[in-house]
Amino acid sequence: FIRNGISFPYYNIYIKYTIKDQNGSLIASDLQEMQLMDAKTGKPYGSGFGDTYNHTFLSLKAAKFKSKGKYVVRLQHYMRDKIIEDIQAIGIKIKASEKEAL
Repeated sequence: FIRNGISFPYYNIYIKYTIKDQNGSLIASDLQEMQLMDAKTGKPYGSGFGDTYNHTFLSLKAAKFKSKGKYVVRLQHYMRDKIIEDIQAIGIKIKASEKEAL
């Protein structure tokens, strides 16, 4: 998820994620564009109240964690500015697929 304020200066954000297993082997890596606002109107997407909006994105649909252990997830923005204004939070959620849970 991404939480941003209305004064975020862009309509989108580019985030690169990498996932490595306990041995340091790369499991997955991708650069994704995430649309936070309408490019023409500036109207925010997502849900929110006041000047804060929350967005949920599906980033990796079929990751396989083959064994128990410590995995490292790294998120990095790929924007023009080194410091991004008004991104308030970025987080991840990992859940078992419905197929696996049965």
